[in-house]
Amino acid sequence: MFCLTCAAAVALWIGNWVARPHLFCEKQKEQIAELREQVDRIASGNAELRGEIERLRTTPGAVEEARSQGWVEPGERPILFTDDPPQSE
Repeated sequence: MFCLTCAAAVALWIGNWVARPHLFCEKQKEQIAELREQVDRIASGNAELRGEIERLRTTPGAVEEARSQGWVEPGERPILFTDDPPQSE
C-alpha cells in the first residue's frame, strides 16, 4: 500500500512538472492577446489624435477650436445662451 501511495505521489509530481511549462505558455498567450488588444486601442487613439492635430494646423480648424473655447474675433461681442429661464426681480 505504501508503494502504491508513493507511486501515485511521484506520478502527480511528475505530471505537475510536465504540465507546468504548458500552463505557463497558455497564460503568456492570454497576456500577449490582451497586450495586442491594448496596442490596437492605443494605435486607434493615436490615429484619431493625429487627425485632430492635422485639423488644428489649418486656419479653419484653429478658428473652430478657438471659438469652441469662447474666443471671439476682435470687435465681436460674445453672446451666451443658457437654458436657465429668466429671473424676475
